[in-house]
This record gives sequence, C-alpha cells and structure tokens, in this order.
Amino acid sequence: MSKGFVQIAFEDNIETGTEYSAKAADGTPCVAEKARDTLKWVAATIDFCKVDPELFELMTGVRTLENYAGDTVGFTKGSLPSVNFALEVWSKVSGDLSKGEWIYWLLPLLTNGRVSTPTIQDDVATFQFTGNTIVNPNWGIGPYNVVAQDELLTAGRLLDPVLADEHVYHRVTEIAPPTITCGYVPQLVEWTAYVGTATGATAGTPGTFTPSGADAPANLADLQGANVTASPSTAWTTGQHVVLGDSSQAYWDGDSWESGAAP
Repeated sequence: MSKGFVQIAFEDNIETGTEYSAKAADGTPCVAEKARDTLKWVAATIDFCKVDPELFELMTGVRTLENYAGDTVGFTKGSLPSVNFALEVWSKVSGDLSKGEWIYWLLPLLTNGRVSTPTIQDDVATFQFTGNTIVNPNWGIGPYNVVAQDELLTAGRLLDPVLADEHVYHRVTEIAPPTITCGYVPQLVEWTAYVGTATGATAGTPGTFTPSGADAPANLADLQGANVTASPSTAWTTGQHVVLGDSSQAYWDGDSWESGAAP
C-alpha cells in the first residue's frame, strides 16, 4: 500500500465502429448506419513522487537491487518483461459523506507496465508509470474487504461483482484504505473465482442453484428472464422450491418458473 504518487490519469482507447452508407440513384440516402464503438482498453498513467522499487517490480517486472542488509535499494531496466497486476486506489469524497468517505477505484487487470527513466537535473525527479487494462473475468467480488456489508459497517468483499467485460470499477465506500506500508506485505486472503449467475436449478426443499457458488437470480422476474435450466425438467413435486436473492421462493411447473413452492 503506497501513497507516493502525484496523480493517476485514465484514457479510454476506443475502436470506432465502421460506417456504412449508400445513396439511391436519385441521390437520397438508402443506407446510413454505424456499428457500435468498442472499448479496447483503458490506458493508465501514474506519476510517482517517491521511488518504490518493489512497487515498480510488481507493476513492471523490473529487477530489484538489495544492500548488504537485504533491503531493497534500487532497480534495473533491461528487457521489457510482461507482468499482470490489479490496481486499487482510494480517493477522498468531497461534500456529501452520507454514503461513504472514500471513492474506491479498481482496475482488475493491468499489463504492459513501463516506468520512465527520469531526467537527472537540479529539480524534483519523478517516475511515470504507463500501462493498459485487459478484462479480468475472474475478479468477481474480489478477495479483499473493501465495502460495508451492513449498517455496522462490517468490511467485506464487493457486493456487486466486476463483470467479465469491465475494465474499470469505482464506487463510494465507507471502508478506509489499508494502512500505508513500505515494501511487500503478505496478504493472507481466500481467493474464490467468481462463478457468475446461476445457469441451473435442482429441485429440493429448498433446492440449489448450479454451478456451485453461483449467484441466485435476484427475484422471480430475474429468474423468468434468465436461461436457468430446471432439474428435473418435469413439474416439481409438492413443497419443492429454490430461494431467490430477495428471499422469495420459486418452483418449476414443467413449463415455466412460478412464485412460491410447488403445490
């Protein structure tokens, strides 16, 4: 955890959709369409005011140097290794603090990290990092306790998962950032890859959603609109049901999902 940076700038890299146009023989338009633009990646530029070789190693793969005591005292630049990492940033909220004091920023996966070589002169020497995002379908709710889970402000993992096609995630949070540290600090966390929303439901009292660890549909409308396969596919027997995200019940009548337990 470091606060030794001046600023972080993000820039979207957009692939413009192809335009299609044609005119009829009388000169009037007969085709005028444009394909959707695509977000390819988000470029991140970080200006550092403090030299943290271990942080640079983590972000770019540079080789670090140690002194006789084993302390990290520098780094080298040679070939351009490729490493991947996630970036979390907390910034202060100004004005209304009723929903939280911090804005939590997450880039679930960054790559192509590079650190510039500063100019040696009679002035402040700063290092600039550049890199770009790629999507990370496995982040989900993440491994860290960064948002409140209840009115007691119990810290826990994200309530809304990072989706498979998302490059940047940010939200207000009541949970303060971790304590500032120097160098690497082991993080003992239980990592569970995000499974996503359920694709199947097995009858029971209550039944279960599949695959294991998947999110239950939020409510009946969500279940009815999703492609959730019932097991068995015939009408469920009396009392069988699954519990939805809003704690309501639903069952399969052999043709559609209905509210409550099977009659």
